[in-house]
Amino acid sequence: MNPKFGLFMDGKGVKLSVIIPFKERGNSSIERLYWAVNCFFDFSKIEIIIFDVGANSIGYQLNFGFRRSIKYYHHPVDGTFSPGLIRNFAAKKATGDFLFFFDADLVALPGFIKMVKARALELKFIGETAFDMFPCLYLSKKATRAAYQHGFATQNDYLRSFLQGDLATIEGISVSGSCLLVNRTWFNLIGGFCEEYIGHGCEDFDLIHRLSAYYQITQLPEDYIENIKTPFPAEYQGFRKYFCYYSLPHLFEGDFLLHQWHHRPLSKTYHKRYSINAKILADRMSSPLPDITIPGTGQVSKAFSLKGEITDYNDWLMRLLQKHSLSRNDCIGLFEYKGGTSPNQRSIFRKARKLLINPKGFFKDIKFFKSRVQ
Repeated sequence: MNPKFGLFMDGKGVKLSVIIPFKERGNSSIERLYWAVNCFFDFSKIEIIIFDVGANSIGYQLNFGFRRSIKYYHHPVDGTFSPGLIRNFAAKKATGDFLFFFDADLVALPGFIKMVKARALELKFIGETAFDMFPCLYLSKKATRAAYQHGFATQNDYLRSFLQGDLATIEGISVSGSCLLVNRTWFNLIGGFCEEYIGHGCEDFDLIHRLSAYYQITQLPEDYIENIKTPFPAEYQGFRKYFCYYSLPHLFEGDFLLHQWHHRPLSKTYHKRYSINAKILADRMSSPLPDITIPGTGQVSKAFSLKGEITDYNDWLMRLLQKHSLSRNDCIGLFEYKGGTSPNQRSIFRKARKLLINPKGFFKDIKFFKSRVQ
């Protein structure tokens, strides 16, 4: 837990609304939802909104009697839908000062929710445009089953597994995604999630792009609009590299989420639209953003107005490790897989998946990785 949050640890003075979109895909998806919601068991004043877009309501199957602040909405959506639209629907039901977007596949370890409440209060003091986001570690199938049977391990255990680059427990990381904490008024002012993205991918990057535009913490890199994937944060480029400045420090404080493993139905149209969404994202990132006047203050917020030298990402990353008394060898997972560890079927599966849903990105990655070994 980051000690700088100490003055705000009770989180009083700010109301938090948690947004959990959901769509049933078998009994296991309901089980994962239970694990997600139970993370908030000790926080009865947090408003939790479950927004179900599945064909059939699961309200009768839910038994969250311990929490009157849990609100369940069923809004069935046919065919391939816009995840941004669904999150916006859910956000309109919220009454909190801050929104915390929390997917139904996630788990928060002890201490995390208390930290989020404290962080919300701190952001309130910083200003309307201030936001935060948190990294997510992806549990392996084996680690997820072990957690269901024996309980989840500690933050340090999971962090150590990731930093060691061993795939047996942690298969990967999402440094920037939909795990966002944002002022509800500001979320609405900037238009919420963009609803142009249909199917899987990019709606979260679009929102982070706009949030970071009005709450800059460093200068944009020259390759900002580049959309190149790699499993290793040390090799991030483009906007992924820039978004790390907001999220990656939380990883080393132990303030991260866990993603429960589950099957992904890649043959569905929902997962085949990434390349289309990536084009929309590139177009929107290349377009100027308007000045926004904050109601009640008269303050005008300008997009990407911070001036100064561009931060060297590699130097910043090494300073971050040094701050936590870590060396490159202690954090091999940021750079590569552990020696002797092979991604094997997982890597083949991921490559085949990317070829299926994003063929342009697949061949772009091949060109990128070839340049690394030359």
